[in-house]
Amino acid sequence: MPERVGEAVEVLEYWAARLLRDFEAIPAADRMRAFPQAGTSAAQIVKQCAMVARRQAALVRGEEMPVEFEPAPAIEDAEQAKRDLETALEELRVALEAVGPEALGERRQMPWGGSMSLGEYIFRPSYHLAYHDGQLNYIQRLLGDREFHFG
Repeated sequence: MPERVGEAVEVLEYWAARLLRDFEAIPAADRMRAFPQAGTSAAQIVKQCAMVARRQAALVRGEEMPVEFEPAPAIEDAEQAKRDLETALEELRVALEAVGPEALGERRQMPWGGSMSLGEYIFRPSYHLAYHDGQLNYIQRLLGDREFHFG
């Protein structure tokens, strides 16, 4: 595995662990609660991260996107959303670890338009998780949790 890919996997695992930790820090009774200030619920954030991780894995593999993007997906079970995220992150990790050095220069079409080399793109999943971890931290704050969780 190229060093750059190893670094991308390491950063992905770092942010995945923090996002899951911060989701668990939100009381179970509040994980489905919608917070207008945060734009969504903690469970929807986790479900959206799972959906995007599957899309990111497909993009890394050079495949069509397997699911449509939903900014606030419907959800019935917060724990199922967490399990979906764990499964999707494993799929993404496996896809990243399969990237060889020759693929890093390949250009991928981005779903929002434009293109990016795979060598640039492989860090985007961790940026996405870090952003949403910040949302979870904001929800914690709205619930009265004053501890510093981010990072």
